[in-house]
Amino acid sequence: MFFHEDLKGNRLPRGTVCLTYDDGPGEADGDGPGPHTQALGRFLREEGIRATFFVVGCHVESFRESVASLHACGHLVGNHTYSHPGLVALAESGGDVVAELEQTERLLRPITGASLTYFRAPYGNWRQVEEVRPGISRDRGDSIVADRLNAAGRLSSLIGPVNWDIVAEDWECWRQGIPPDEAARRYADEVERIGRGLILMHDSSEDPAMRARNQTYLMTRHLVPDLKRRGFRFIRLDEVPQVVSAAGVRSLIVLAADGAPSLVVDTGAGDAIIPGTDDAPAQRFGVVPLDGDTFALRAASGLFLTVGARDGSSVDLPVAADGTAVGPHQRLKLEPLGRGGFAIRTHGDRYLSQVDTTAGRRLAATARSAGRSSFTLAPG
Repeated sequence: MFFHEDLKGNRLPRGTVCLTYDDGPGEADGDGPGPHTQALGRFLREEGIRATFFVVGCHVESFRESVASLHACGHLVGNHTYSHPGLVALAESGGDVVAELEQTERLLRPITGASLTYFRAPYGNWRQVEEVRPGISRDRGDSIVADRLNAAGRLSSLIGPVNWDIVAEDWECWRQGIPPDEAARRYADEVERIGRGLILMHDSSEDPAMRARNQTYLMTRHLVPDLKRRGFRFIRLDEVPQVVSAAGVRSLIVLAADGAPSLVVDTGAGDAIIPGTDDAPAQRFGVVPLDGDTFALRAASGLFLTVGARDGSSVDLPVAADGTAVGPHQRLKLEPLGRGGFAIRTHGDRYLSQVDTTAGRRLAATARSAGRSSFTLAPG
C-alpha cells in the first residue's frame, strides 16, 4: 500500500530514534573515503542497533553480497527504486514508475526473502507542488505517484513512502570536505534539537563524485556513541508505531457524513474529527480489517480513530485520531442504512455521529441509536 502522506516517526517518545541509510549499497577499496556498507552494517550490529538501508537496484546488482550481509546482521533492506529518479517528474512525463520499484524488488526478494518491503522515494519526491498565491507554493494533498503505484496492483508487498524527521545533510559535509567527527556532531546536535524520529543518512550515493567522498561509515562510528551518551535509544523501522499501523491498511477511503464533503482530523484540537470544507483537500483514512466484519480506521498521522473510554455513560463520547494501537475502543462496524449510506457502530452499542459542541461540530459516539448519522465511504 502506498499512502499519499509520508510515513514518519515524529510521534515516537522523545529520546527514541531510528537510523536509516539511503543510496547504497557500495564498497570502496581500503579504509579511506568511499562507501563501506558491509562494515557499517557490522558496526551497527555490534552496537546492538538494527537500522534500515534503502537500496538502489542498480547498485544491488553490483553489490549483492553487501545486501546479504545487511540482512544477516538483522537490518531491514528497503526499496529505493532502481535508478534513483525523481518520481513525480517521471510520473508526469508518462514514465514507468512501477518498473522502478519492481526491478529492485525482483533483486531483493531472493536475497532477503522478505514478504514485506518498505519503500522510500528518492529525494523524498512524492507529491506535485501547487501555487497557493504568487510566490507561495506547497505540496498537493494527493500524490500522483501513489495513485500510479496503487492502481498497478502489482506491488502489494511494498509499503511507503517512508520519509524522515532528522537530517544534517551528510552529503553536503562530504562535498565541503568536513571531517566525519564534525559531521557526527552536527547530526547529534540536530537529533538533540528535534528529539525523536527517523534519521536520514547515506551509505553511498547515486553521484559517482559524491560516492568517492562518502564518509558516513566513519561518521556513524562517532555518532552512535555520542547519541548513547546523550541517552537516546534506537529502534528498527518496523517498530515505529506509525509504520506498524500502515502495514495493516488494505484500502484508502474518504469518509463523509451528514452533508459534509469529508471528515478530517483537526490537529489543532487534539486530533478531533471534524467536517471538512468544499475548498480543502479531503483526507484519506486507511481501512485496517480486523476479525469478523470489524475494522479500524487509520488517519494520515498513523494513529487510529478512538472512542472515549467511558462505557455505560449516557453522554456523547469524543472521537479523535489518537490511538497508537487497536483495542476495543478502535473497533468499528458498518451497518447499512439504505441509499448507499452506513451507520458506524462502535463499542457499547454506540454509533458515530456529528454533534455540536462549544468548539464546533465534532464526531462523537452517542448512545442514542435513533437518528444515527449516515456515512458514505468513497475510494481514496
